[in-house]
Amino acid sequence: METTIKRPINGHHRTGGYDDDDDNDSIDYQQNQPQEHDSLTFDGDHYNETDMDYDDNHDDLKDKKIKMEFDDNGGGNNQQQKQRKNSTIISTTNNRLQANLSKILNNRQHRIQAFLLLIIFILGLTLLIIGIKVLLVTFAYEQPICDSSDCLYTAARIAAKISPPLTSNNNDKKHKPCDNFYEFACGQWIKDHPLDEYSGKYSINDEIQDRIYRNLKHYLDRILLTIPHDDPFYKTKFFYESCMNLEEIDRNSLDYIKHEIIDSGGWNIIGNWHGPSWHSDRTLEKLQTYYDVDAFFRITVGADDLDPQLPFIIKIYPSGLGLPRNYYFDPEYRQIVEAYKQYMSETVKIFSATKLDSSQFAENTFNYEKRIAEIMPDRLDYSHPAEMFQRRFSIRELKIIAPSIKWLNLLQKYFEKARLNENTRVMLAFDSYFRNISNIISTTDSKGLNDYLIWKLISSYAPYLSKEFRIIHYNFQQAYLNLPSINYIDDKDRWRFCLETTNKYLGHSLSALYVENQLKTIMNHTQEVRSNIVNQLQRTLLDNYRSFIWYDPTNEDDGMEGSRKFINMKLKQMEILIGYPQFLLKPNLGGYYSEFFTSIKFLHNIIEGINFRHKKMEMLLSQKNFDHSWPLVAYDLHLHYDYASNKLFVPAAILQLPYYDQHSPIAIQFGSLGFHLASHMLKAFDLIGLYYNLPDGRLSNNRKFIEDVDLNRGLRCLSRQINSISNHQFNTSVSQTYIDLGALKMAWLAYQQQESERIEKSPLLPSLPYNNDQLFFISFAQTLCANIKPKTMQTLYDDDNHHCGSTSITEPLPESIRVNVLFSQFSKFHNVFECSNDQLKSNNVIEAAEQCHLWN
Repeated sequence: METTIKRPINGHHRTGGYDDDDDNDSIDYQQNQPQEHDSLTFDGDHYNETDMDYDDNHDDLKDKKIKMEFDDNGGGNNQQQKQRKNSTIISTTNNRLQANLSKILNNRQHRIQAFLLLIIFILGLTLLIIGIKVLLVTFAYEQPICDSSDCLYTAARIAAKISPPLTSNNNDKKHKPCDNFYEFACGQWIKDHPLDEYSGKYSINDEIQDRIYRNLKHYLDRILLTIPHDDPFYKTKFFYESCMNLEEIDRNSLDYIKHEIIDSGGWNIIGNWHGPSWHSDRTLEKLQTYYDVDAFFRITVGADDLDPQLPFIIKIYPSGLGLPRNYYFDPEYRQIVEAYKQYMSETVKIFSATKLDSSQFAENTFNYEKRIAEIMPDRLDYSHPAEMFQRRFSIRELKIIAPSIKWLNLLQKYFEKARLNENTRVMLAFDSYFRNISNIISTTDSKGLNDYLIWKLISSYAPYLSKEFRIIHYNFQQAYLNLPSINYIDDKDRWRFCLETTNKYLGHSLSALYVENQLKTIMNHTQEVRSNIVNQLQRTLLDNYRSFIWYDPTNEDDGMEGSRKFINMKLKQMEILIGYPQFLLKPNLGGYYSEFFTSIKFLHNIIEGINFRHKKMEMLLSQKNFDHSWPLVAYDLHLHYDYASNKLFVPAAILQLPYYDQHSPIAIQFGSLGFHLASHMLKAFDLIGLYYNLPDGRLSNNRKFIEDVDLNRGLRCLSRQINSISNHQFNTSVSQTYIDLGALKMAWLAYQQQESERIEKSPLLPSLPYNNDQLFFISFAQTLCANIKPKTMQTLYDDDNHHCGSTSITEPLPESIRVNVLFSQFSKFHNVFECSNDQLKSNNVIEAAEQCHLWN
C-alpha cells in the first residue's frame, strides 16, 4: 500500500480520511506547531493557511521516512496500521483546534466582541435580579382589587359620570382632571342629562328627588281610603287627592278667592271695597294669621339665640317683597321687572279689571314694594347676628317701635292658646326696619295699602288656583329664570306639585310613610354612618384644632378666652341627629295629627294646613321639644345646622347613593357624605357661628374670632380667587367656601386616619384607572353634578336674592365653581393627580404659593 500526501489546492486543504472502498487512502498533513507569523481566517466551513510553502527536498525526505517505516514492519497488519493512522489524524486535529483557538483569542476584533458579550450578560443578569426584587415588593404591598358585585356596581356608577377618555376625535382639555376637574368628574353625567329650552337647571339632587317622589307617589297610591279617617296616612292621601282634583279646582277656585277677598275687607280693583270703613290692621291680621301671607314680616318659633337654655321664643323677621331687593334698583334686571309687572296686570285682568286699571295697579304696587325694598336689610346684614338680634323685646315695646301694627292682637290671634300678653318677650330682627315699615304703613293711603295687601294674598295663592292663574304664574317664573314660556301647563306632572304641597303641610306624615317603607335600610345606615363617619370626623376635628386659622396658642390655657376651649365646647356639645324624629313611628304620629281635618276641597285643606301648623308652633312655645321642631323631612336631601341650639339635622334620604354606599371603599364614603357632614359641622365656626361663642355658645357681640387678622386676610384672598375663576361676584358664598375648604381637609384627614388603622389596605375598584385617593376627590365632585344655564345661575345665586325667602349669607357657590375653587386651594388634590404648575395656570387655577391658606 502506498501513502500519498496531498498538498493545498488554491490555498485550501481538502479534508483527508480513509476510504474503505479504495486501497489508496489520503491523509491531510500539516505541521504540528503553528508559527508566530501564521494567521487564520474563516470562510464558511473552510480556512486559509498562509506561509505553508514546502520545498521539494523537505517533502522528499518525509516521503522516504514514511516508506522506510512501513518496510521495516514488513507491511504489518492492516489493523495496526489503521490505529496508527487514526492516532495521527486525532493528534493532527487537536493541534489544529488549539492553533485556531489561540489565533481567535489573539485576534483584536474578536476580543472586543467577547468583551461586549460579557458586559451584556452582566447587565442582563443585573436587570433580572432587580426585576425579581420589584416583583417581590409589588406582591408584598399591592392593594387588592375588589371583584364583588357591589364593587363592580360602584365602579360602573362612578365611570358612568366621568368624561370619556381622550381620543383622536375628542381632544378637549376639559376632560383632563388637572384642567377642569368638574368637567372631568361630571362630564358624561351632564351630557346624559341635557336641558331643553324651557329648563334652566337639573342636578344630581333633582335626579334623586325624582326617584324619592316617585316612590312616595307609589306609597300613596297603595293607601286605601277605606282605612280609618283618623289615620294620618288617610289624611295625607286625602289632601294629596284634593290637590289632584283639577276639575274641582278649575271650577270653584276663582269664586273661592273672591269670597276670601271680600272676607278680608274687599278690594278696590273689583269694586267691592268700602274705603272709609276698611281697616288695614284687620286685613293685615287676617293675612298673617289665617292665610299665612307674609305681607310686611314673617313669624317663626325657635331656640333663643341669646340663651339656648331658655324655652323657645317667637322670632319676627322682615319680609314682603316679590323680587330680590336689588332688582328694584338695578337696570340690569329691567326685563325681569317688566315680567313681574305683567304678572301683576295679567292676574288682575282675571278679576275683570280693564287693561288700563290693571296696568296702573301693577305700576303702583311695584312702586310700593320699591319703598319697602329701600328699608329692607341687605342680605349681607344677616352676617352680623349680634346686630340682627340685639336683645329681646316685649310686646309692649313692639307697640312703641312699630305703632302702626297692632302686635298684641295679631300675635294672640296667631297663637290663640299661648296666653301672650304685653310682657311676653320676642326676638325682633332689625328693629330699625320695623320702625321704618311702621312709618310707611302710616303714610300710605288706604287705596294703595289695600292694593298691596290683596296682591300679596293673590300672588301667594296663585299656584293653588285655577289654570288661568297657574299659567300666568308659570310664565313669570320662567321669565324670572331667564327662560322662555309656552303659555301652557302640562298637567301630567301635577302629581309632583301636589307632593310638594302635601309636604308643606303634612311633611311629617309623608316622612313616616317614607320611613315605614325603608325602615330597616334607614336604621342600618344610620348606625353605620354614626359609628364609621360621624365619630371619625368628630375625632379628627378635635385632634386638628390647630388647623383653625384663628387658633391662638398663646391663650390656650385661658379658661374664658382660649380658642381651643371654644372649639372643644362647640364640637363636644354639638348634637347630631340622624334619620328622622322619633315621633314619626306610630302610634305617636296619630296623636300629632289628631287636630288636622281634611275635606274634598283643596283650598279648604290649605287653610286647614296653615291653622294646624300654627298650632304646632304654639305647642313649641309651651313645651320645648326638638323632636317636634325638626326643620327637615326624612326624605330631604339637605342637611341643616341650627346656630342657636348647636344641633345638626341629617335626614334619612341622604344616606343613599351617591352620598353614601356602605359597600364602597372608605375613600368614597368620606369624599361624598363625609365632606357634606364636615361642611355642616364646621358651620359652628363660619362667619355666623363665630358669634355664638364663649362662655356657653350663646349669641354675643364678642368679635375676638370674627375679627382675627389672618382670617380676614384669607377671606379677602378667597373672595378675589372666586371672582377670578368665576368672573362673577359671589360675596354671600365666601363664608361657606371658607368652611368647605376646612371640610375637604377634615374629611381627607379622617379618611387617611381610618385607612391607616386598617390591617389591610382598602381594595381598589375594578376596571377603573384611579386609586382610592383619587376616588376621594371624584366621589366628592360627583355629589355636585349639575347642568345649569348661565343666566339661570345668575338668578339663582344672586347675592341679594331674597325671592325664595332665604336670608342666609352662607350659601354655597354654584356646583361647578364650588368644585374647581376648592380643588384649586387644596394642595393634596394637586399631589394626588400630579398636576403641574403649567396645567394649573392654564385654567386660572392658583399655584400652591398663591393659595389663601385659610386652614393651617
